[in-house]
Amino acid sequence: MSEVFVMEDAHLPNDQKERINTLRIEGFAKLYQNIDYSRFRQDLDVEKSIQLIQWSMDGYANTLIDRLKGIDFSKFDYKHYHEEFLEYLEVLKKAYYK
Repeated sequence: MSEVFVMEDAHLPNDQKERINTLRIEGFAKLYQNIDYSRFRQDLDVEKSIQLIQWSMDGYANTLIDRLKGIDFSKFDYKHYHEEFLEYLEVLKKAYYK
C-alpha cells in the first residue's frame, strides 16, 4: 500500500485512483470527527487553526512522498517515520493547544 501512495497518479489505473481517493476522504472524515474545540487556545480562530494544521500535514505528506520515491518498501523502517511524524505533531500541539 505504501508503494501505491508514493506512486504518481499518472502511473495508476483509474479504479485504483478512485479507491485511494475514497480512502483519503474517509481517513480525513475520521480524523476530523469528535474534535474537542475546547482544547484549542482561546486566542485562536479554531477553524483557521484546523486549516493550518491540515496544510501542515499535507505539506509533510508531500515531502515524505518525495523522499520515499524509489524506496524498497520490503526493507522500509516505518517506525522512524512514525516517530518523526509524532515529533511534528508535538510542535503543532504546542502552537495550537492549551
